[in-house]
Amino acid sequence: MENNSFKSFIPKQAIGDSLKKKKPPIDLITYSVVIVFVLSFAYFAGMYAYRFYLYDNINRSCPDNSASVASCGLLATLEKEKQNFNYDEMAHLKRMDTKLKGGVSILNNHQTLLPFFSALGKMTLASVQYTSFTFDKNGITLEGIAPNYEAIANQQKVFSEQQSQYKFASFVFSDFKINQNNKVAFKLALSVDKSLLSYTNNQAQ
Repeated sequence: MENNSFKSFIPKQAIGDSLKKKKPPIDLITYSVVIVFVLSFAYFAGMYAYRFYLYDNINRSCPDNSASVASCGLLATLEKEKQNFNYDEMAHLKRMDTKLKGGVSILNNHQTLLPFFSALGKMTLASVQYTSFTFDKNGITLEGIAPNYEAIANQQKVFSEQQSQYKFASFVFSDFKINQNNKVAFKLALSVDKSLLSYTNNQAQ
């Protein structure tokens, strides 16, 4: 039995319609180039705007008859401040600063012997007396008398025990001799810590 069905090889849908629906894919490289171009343009535009902003802030002139510098550029502000600067007042303040520094230096180097005499009085035995006092760059030298050598030995012991408390750096008894009153004369060489004689340190206490 013969098969009468006819198969057609002609597509039922028009070829043109099929071609219209198929769009070519977007080229990835082209897309990337466009994005890079847009970003580069935005970057350089921003840089140019920022450069213009900086230039304006630096070189902008002050408005006419304006006492304020708030609306002036940096260079104009510096020039205006320079014109308003009082050089005479600055020179006066500089002279005052020099005098004040000189005064502070004098006070820091000034020495007072009151703390030394106070410490010496507290450390000296009642049986020991001082008859002369010398103070120079070499230190302090005292001359004195004691009823006997034992009194001098006791005095030396007191100095040894209390010298750190009263800032006596060193002491030396010497030149012992018997005077006309049958007492022992002596010399005492002392060196003391500078802080003990400092006027500034003692004023602060």
